[in-house]
Amino acid sequence: METAVKDSPEHSLYLAVLVPHRDCLPLLDEYRRALFAAGLAGAWSFPPVAPIALLRAPLPAGTLKALAAELRRLLGNRKIVPGPAAECVAPGKTGGAGGLRLFGPVLDLPRLPPAEETLFSWEKPVLAPAVLDPREGVPDNRISPPALSFRAAALANLVLRPASCGEAGYSFAWETGPLFWLPKTAAAPHGHSAPRPADHILRAPDAGQTGKGRG
Repeated sequence: METAVKDSPEHSLYLAVLVPHRDCLPLLDEYRRALFAAGLAGAWSFPPVAPIALLRAPLPAGTLKALAAELRRLLGNRKIVPGPAAECVAPGKTGGAGGLRLFGPVLDLPRLPPAEETLFSWEKPVLAPAVLDPREGVPDNRISPPALSFRAAALANLVLRPASCGEAGYSFAWETGPLFWLPKTAAAPHGHSAPRPADHILRAPDAGQTGKGRG
């Protein structure tokens, strides 16, 4: 069943996101299940990625490829290691609500140079975040984020839209575009720019699952 969405520009949020390798997903899913069981209703309302910039329009492929190479250069050969969970807020409006509030493990990433399409970039992006309702308090850190680290990651565009069904404040539909992988080493000028087959699209859960957890 397809998730009904408010499919109009004023309801769409365009993001540049960091996508960790799929090997990270089991630990991230375990963390999100724990948050949901502890009463965080929006634990499954955002894809398992880290938003790094708010955009006025999706980034061109060439820009994503260049930014992926630049991020690897800035990172060197070190791994990306999530830290303690914290809140970050997307400025602007989504579906008539205030800024989108996200809560997840913080990534200590170097700041990328803004693209022409960039409206705002996060200094401390969060990975696989839960969505917090505007009236909801910030969760404490009794549930520790997973102990993971990764080098394999990609940049991509993501479009997020409020769903027209489901619980308000937690129900979103999303689609992620082709992945542009960070080069394996800092010395590689440009690499892994082509999306991997069967690994370049993340779609939202169907309407029965959006913002409600999994089972």
